[in-house]
Amino acid sequence: MTYVNIFNDLIRKLEKTNSEEDLKMVLINYLGKINNNEILKFKYEKNRTDIAYKDIVIETKSYERITDRSFDDRDKQIKGYMKINEYPYGILFDGKRIYFYEMDPQ
Repeated sequence: MTYVNIFNDLIRKLEKTNSEEDLKMVLINYLGKINNNEILKFKYEKNRTDIAYKDIVIETKSYERITDRSFDDRDKQIKGYMKINEYPYGILFDGKRIYFYEMDPQ
């Protein structure tokens, strides 16, 4: 399976998710496929930081749930996770929108 096929399949499955939890599980599955099916070690705790992988924290929201109105709260949440857990990189993702973060070294 090529990366284009994996990506297109991922988009189709993300569109069908019904909850933040569903979206999170689909994303974890596809991150493994992109990484040549290597078993990825994710720190995953329900109602906590969604996915932590190496130096990256990934916060997922239900499909298309990051709106202009809710962005500020989501932005503060991911930055808080990064600061508390000392992750230098973060990703905020709702299946449609994706935001990348880098911790300010100061």
